[in-house]
Amino acid sequence: MKKTTPAFWLVILLFSISPYLSFAQKPYFKHINVEDGLSHNTVFTIFQDSKGFMWFGTKDGLNRYDGHQFKIFKNDPENPRSIRNNTVQFIFESKEKTLWIGTNDGISIYDPKTESFSDFRVKDENNEPVWGQVLKIKEDKSGNIWIASSSAGLYRYNQQADKLTHFYHIKEKVGSLGSGSVSSLSIDEKGVVWIGILGGSVQRFIPANESFVQFDSPEEVLKKDLILDIYDHGTELLIGTKNGGLKSLNKETGLIKDVLKEDQENNSLFVRNIAKYEGQEVWVCTELGVFVYHSTEKKYRHLIQNPNDPYSLSDNAVYTIFKDREGGIWLGTYFGGINYLPNSPTAFEKFYPVINQNSISGKRVREFVEDQKGNIWIGTEDAGLSKFNPDSKKFTNYQPSKEKNTLSYHNVHGLLLTNDELWISSHSQGLKLDILDINQDKFRKLDQSELQNPLFDSDIFSILEDSEGNKWFGTISGVYRIAKGKQNMEFFDQLSISFYHEILEDSHGNLWFATVNNGLFKYHPQSNKIRHYLPENETEKSIPGISVISLFEDSKQRLWIGTEGYGLSQYSEKNDRFIHYNTATGLPSNTIFKILEDDLGHLWFSTSMGLVRFSPDNQNIETFTKSDGLLSDQFNYKSGIKASNGMLYFGSLNGFISFDPKTFTKTNLDPKVVITGLKLFDQEVPVKPENGILKTSITETEIIHLKHDQSSLTLSFAALGYTFSDSWKYIYKLDGLDKDWNRLDKNNDISYLNIPPGKYTFRVKTISDNGELGKEEATLQIKIDPPYYLSNWAFLLYVLLVLGFIYWIVSEYRARVAKRHQENINSLEVEKEKEIFHAKIEFFTNITHEIRTPLTLIKGPLEILLKSKDKLEPSTQENLQIMEKNANRLIQLSNQLLDFRKAEKQSFKLNFVKTNITRILEDIQYRFNPLAEQNKLDFQLTGVEIPFFADVDQEEIIKILSNLVLNALKNADKKVLIHLDHGKQDGSYFQIFVSNDGKQIDEAHRVKIFEPFYQIDPEENQKPRQGTGLGLPLAKSLAEMHGGQLYYDPHHIPGLNSFTLNLPIKQAHSYQLKDLEDDGNYSETDISEALDPESSDISSKPTILLVEDNKELQTFINSNLKQDYQLLKANHGAEALEILDSHQVDLIISDVMMPVMDGIELCRQTKLDLSYSHIPIILLTAKSNLQAKIEGLEVGADVYIEKPFSLEYLILQIKNLLKYRDQVRKNFANSPGVLAVSIAHSKPDEKFLEQVNELISQSISNELFGVNELAENLNMSQSSLLRKIKGISKLTPIEYIRLVRLKKAAEILNEGKHSISEVCDMVGFNSPSYFSKCFQKQFGELPKDYKKR
Repeated sequence: MKKTTPAFWLVILLFSISPYLSFAQKPYFKHINVEDGLSHNTVFTIFQDSKGFMWFGTKDGLNRYDGHQFKIFKNDPENPRSIRNNTVQFIFESKEKTLWIGTNDGISIYDPKTESFSDFRVKDENNEPVWGQVLKIKEDKSGNIWIASSSAGLYRYNQQADKLTHFYHIKEKVGSLGSGSVSSLSIDEKGVVWIGILGGSVQRFIPANESFVQFDSPEEVLKKDLILDIYDHGTELLIGTKNGGLKSLNKETGLIKDVLKEDQENNSLFVRNIAKYEGQEVWVCTELGVFVYHSTEKKYRHLIQNPNDPYSLSDNAVYTIFKDREGGIWLGTYFGGINYLPNSPTAFEKFYPVINQNSISGKRVREFVEDQKGNIWIGTEDAGLSKFNPDSKKFTNYQPSKEKNTLSYHNVHGLLLTNDELWISSHSQGLKLDILDINQDKFRKLDQSELQNPLFDSDIFSILEDSEGNKWFGTISGVYRIAKGKQNMEFFDQLSISFYHEILEDSHGNLWFATVNNGLFKYHPQSNKIRHYLPENETEKSIPGISVISLFEDSKQRLWIGTEGYGLSQYSEKNDRFIHYNTATGLPSNTIFKILEDDLGHLWFSTSMGLVRFSPDNQNIETFTKSDGLLSDQFNYKSGIKASNGMLYFGSLNGFISFDPKTFTKTNLDPKVVITGLKLFDQEVPVKPENGILKTSITETEIIHLKHDQSSLTLSFAALGYTFSDSWKYIYKLDGLDKDWNRLDKNNDISYLNIPPGKYTFRVKTISDNGELGKEEATLQIKIDPPYYLSNWAFLLYVLLVLGFIYWIVSEYRARVAKRHQENINSLEVEKEKEIFHAKIEFFTNITHEIRTPLTLIKGPLEILLKSKDKLEPSTQENLQIMEKNANRLIQLSNQLLDFRKAEKQSFKLNFVKTNITRILEDIQYRFNPLAEQNKLDFQLTGVEIPFFADVDQEEIIKILSNLVLNALKNADKKVLIHLDHGKQDGSYFQIFVSNDGKQIDEAHRVKIFEPFYQIDPEENQKPRQGTGLGLPLAKSLAEMHGGQLYYDPHHIPGLNSFTLNLPIKQAHSYQLKDLEDDGNYSETDISEALDPESSDISSKPTILLVEDNKELQTFINSNLKQDYQLLKANHGAEALEILDSHQVDLIISDVMMPVMDGIELCRQTKLDLSYSHIPIILLTAKSNLQAKIEGLEVGADVYIEKPFSLEYLILQIKNLLKYRDQVRKNFANSPGVLAVSIAHSKPDEKFLEQVNELISQSISNELFGVNELAENLNMSQSSLLRKIKGISKLTPIEYIRLVRLKKAAEILNEGKHSISEVCDMVGFNSPSYFSKCFQKQFGELPKDYKKR
């Protein structure tokens, strides 16, 4: 192509008045790429479906776009319902609203209801499916779908017949499809099918004989090129080629012409896609950008990428184009993603700096003025001054430099044009101004710095020339004036020192001064009066705030005041009041930068949140933002002008905009609103037709059912209008929960948390800035099921239950009334049986308590008689042995009855000790083995090969096992088996099985045998009646107190009677306890020694205090002890304490259960009293359990003996106690190194001896220190001191003092530092010879010999 001439540009200029958008103004593209959510920046195809969603086929996935967010579909090998290939070449929507997706590997059909894909499986006449890279899919007027595959040729699918026909090149067949890859497909208005073939020209399909006719020029230009697209353009086809650009083919004549072959630089065009915009305007996508071609004028406009222009194409390689229903143009590029050109009726023309292109130099646009030629002069805050020619769109920029004829500073704050001179004030220049002759482009300087107060900053922010020719300058620190005809400034001191931001002269000649920090001033030059307006808290009629930044008087002489932070105000001079408008009344911001009026009477003002059109008459407010085509929502101070032709200009922080309000309209689009997403707990809910929450896509769903625990959800929605996609505002409401509509300005999803069960309808629609509601509304019914216990079935069940309960109550009441008489009779009988049972138990218990002491009196004499059995006749010996056996039997029965009574009342506590169960079982076998041999029974014990320990009460476990073994021996025929099982239930329990081969217990008796006094009839058992019927009940109670079980087990060994004892191995509270009494294995020699008075080392008889309330037992013990001991007798504890006060006692024998004071209390008081704490105590009691023994020993008893007791055992205990204490005393007295604490048998005795020894040691050298001094220091009488010391040591006080002196002497001698004479003086002896004599008598050797050791 030849170089363009000036005539060409003239044509272009004339053509710019065309009504079509693309030629009328510069296009401003919006870019969408992977950063915005697109799956890949290479876009091959674009489509808008019937719902309004935009679809983009990319190199890596299919994308659905709703104006806010993308939903991406990719191939998933594990999901057969995913798209078959990620490279999408074409998108087509059938009449059934399904999308046919052409990919690099055949076709996938998308079902919008289920959001899933299926393969197109219909096969052709050769039984082959569509394969290869599918580039085009079209539908003709007959409903046939045509498919162009670059690899396989052409397919036709008859939907009604479900028949697929494959057309491909057959060399021998005339009229077959031409050879080469099918690259394009078009169906014109008449339904004619046209096919483009790479290297094979254009072909037309002839339906009559289903053949193809080829179209090409005589030179075969199409065959020599590659056809990439065919577009139906009325009587001709537009053909895009790889090397020959855009061509046209006349459908009637077949004539082929070049339309756009080269660009202005003679580069051949590689055409990818063709689309018609409006009228005769055709958009041609090439590898060199987009050519907007006007087919009538045969002219074009070339749109290319400019890396410095954010609104240009993002990439020159444009592969596809699509025009949506709103008239917007979507372009898909190879590297730059999507370029969107909205068909915006808000025709804002944008001007901003573009590097290497004629444009404004600065972004921060501040001041505007217009000269007489229509040029707009622009002052910026970052790049000086610019002149803009609105006709040519050309800029002339003036920036500061080192040259003289230049601007002083780049930051311009004030402009004034007067007499072809432009007065310019700049930031930080004070009272210095630049004055530009706009005709000659020459600057001169005006420097008034000498007037500047050095204490204040005097930068000029506003300049005004009034109607009288005076020039006014508003500065940071006051107002200056140059009077008409003068050259110099003067300070206008009638106004205060404030920051003056704007100056305005109204139609009445008043001057208005707006300040940033001191409100508003009005100056009347004729009267020279000034009025100051400040906010008044008392009235709303005053100015709203102190910061006023813009002033404007409209055509109706109304004064408008723009503030920073306080909104817009209108001043009414007639009423002297201000009318306020702010965000509460619909403004987007309370900061008003600039106010203008258009020719239609509308006010336009820039804010920090967009541009506002305001109708003063009806107070209607419309807001325009960046989504409407603005450069930025943030405008700049005082930046705006209305040009003489009616155009409005507003400056922002990114440049400036211009527009003609007369042709300006805000869109009335009412886009369809759809619900696009559903999330539960921030997780997207998938479509699952079988059993999911969403059976179909949320866009197709009318109602959803949720469980009660799915009541927190998020709904996404979108208005499918893309022209102003970022500016849509929504209102929503959940009917059934929300009372009012809620507004949503900056988001397109809403969350609800914990919605109560019930039925709801979610509704959402768009709303305009002035409150107009959109007609389109999206709804979704939501049903949240209650929890099962609040469901209808549950309430029905509750009603039935209540009715049933009422019926049951009535029935029960009647039944109770009917049975009441019988129940009363039964109750009386039960009570009677209980009374008899308890009376029986109480009677036997009382009898048992009463007979235990007589049993002692029987057993004691029997033991004495049996001891002298050699002197008795054989018959008498036999009778005595029978008496002893039955006395023991009676004692055993009484113990058993008392134990059962305690177990029944739970009046005693078990003491769990770690015990060798194996040893107990072996002892039991040993003890009962003679009885088994006597009855000729096979008595076996198993499971005791290794020791086994468990926490049990040893006494009670022996009772349980003794009862079980005794019963087994009584009822066995030939054998008795005992088996120990160490572990059960993970080792937490152990079992003991006691079995016998006697007649099996009938099932009717297996539970009753554990009831008190129950015994099986001897005739039924074939055994004589034995026992009392308390053994098994007692054993069962004791087992349960152990936390275990005792039961009859017929399954342990079939055919045998088996009793199973199941007990825990570990108890929660157990301890290790040493034996509390002698094991009883004493020999005849010991007893004889105890009874033989000659064996005692004590020359005089020891004194024993016998405390017993039973006279017979008291007499019996006295008669058997009086030969060896001196006895004192008392009937109870109180009487015993009186005897202790007056007698020296060596040992106390006391019963436990006595009137007035029992033995436990006597023991406690004795051990706490210093006078008696050294006396040993033996307790006698009928209480035989371990807890009673522990209680007695805890209060200080030395020995605990159960009634009935063995007299020999009692004598041995007395003997051992006294003998042991005498041995300790003797050792203390005869050994120099033994301490006095060794003879103390209680804490009080120990403390007493320590105190005595300390007092003696303090006066040990004083030979006169004796009993009187010691008693006085101890606060004791001499008799009490004598009784106490003699009781502990068997020494008199004077003997004890001498012993302490001698032990101290031995200690000093042992050190070897002093002579015997010195030691004698040190320990209070006045004679060495007497000292030596005493030392030898006490320790058996002389001091000198002891010292030598």
